[in-house]
Amino acid sequence: MKKTCIFIMRNPYIEKVPNVMYWIRYLAAHDYRTVILSSKDAMYPPAEFESEQVCYETPAGCDGPSQRFVSLRLLARALSLARQVRPSFIVGIDALGNVVASVVSRSAGVPHVAFILEYPSPRASRRSVRDRLEAVALRGGHLVVTHDKYHREFLVREVDLVEARIHLLPNGSGPRGYRTPGRYFVDVLGLAPDDKIILHSGGFGPWFCCHELAAAAAQWERSRKLVFHTSHHVDTTPYAVEFRSRGLDKHAVLHSSPVPDSQLDELVGSASIGLATYSLDLLGFRAEYLGLAAGKIGRYLKNGIPVIATNVASIREYVDGYRCGLCVDRFDQLDNAISTILADYGTYRANAFRCYEELWDVEKPCAELTTCLESLKAV
Repeated sequence: MKKTCIFIMRNPYIEKVPNVMYWIRYLAAHDYRTVILSSKDAMYPPAEFESEQVCYETPAGCDGPSQRFVSLRLLARALSLARQVRPSFIVGIDALGNVVASVVSRSAGVPHVAFILEYPSPRASRRSVRDRLEAVALRGGHLVVTHDKYHREFLVREVDLVEARIHLLPNGSGPRGYRTPGRYFVDVLGLAPDDKIILHSGGFGPWFCCHELAAAAAQWERSRKLVFHTSHHVDTTPYAVEFRSRGLDKHAVLHSSPVPDSQLDELVGSASIGLATYSLDLLGFRAEYLGLAAGKIGRYLKNGIPVIATNVASIREYVDGYRCGLCVDRFDQLDNAISTILADYGTYRANAFRCYEELWDVEKPCAELTTCLESLKAV
């Protein structure tokens, strides 16, 4: 008999969460039928799954950024579906997804797996109603999935979670392929084969210091090309409009053409170096303790792309430890960091592969997680 599970995510970008995408594919390959309930937004391409075991559903009234009561609509559909199929477990992915999953779990009598997409608000902050509901939902979860020791320690300290119920799942995207460097940026963007592509993949906004990166790139030698590849359509956002009005597009390419998750390795694998910069002013502890939640870093390393990242302890620990890249404190240090990596590129590339295989590969953690899930019983 096939087993069924339900994933609920209020935000419309499940494809931006590598370990969840791999986890769903893993479940599908192990005889689980997965139903994903989520919203839809034209800025974010819909997730693609190869397996017929996976069904992505957007309930009526959940399609578009201006829709109201999306969480309530997701709740209504999840309750109805849970009564129909009696799932083995229900997974909440983001904050409101976990609130909805918690209600369904209690109503339908099925286990709630709480996935921590982002750090919840800390105890000392002024928590909103949503924050308080999320904390209650997380404490009621039968199993909590998060990325690394930094997230686990935070959840125990700030949300009063029981450590024994926390399962670690780094934000990797599955076993790495053994591909040679690709030609995506040569073929699609017309860049020269000898150009060194310095890639920032993922979001595009002030949280990632994209304007500052482009300004720094103005000082690089001409063969070093800064490329922003975005995970969603950003051309009409105020940040992108300002990017162009300031002339920053003279120093960098904004490639706002999202690709399916199945094509992202080919794109990322065409770069020379990957950038992962974060604004400590805007993100605070969420950047300081990012650790193995930084999906773009995992994707770079998976494809043998050395990393230059913001110098925070939770990232420096493995970037320095494996010598798979460099951490910098200032943007004027980027050029020297690029030169250092390119001067010993083969070593940095080999170390990137090794770091991914030893820290980021989620195949074994997914197997362990599935074993835990199959022993869960609702209370």
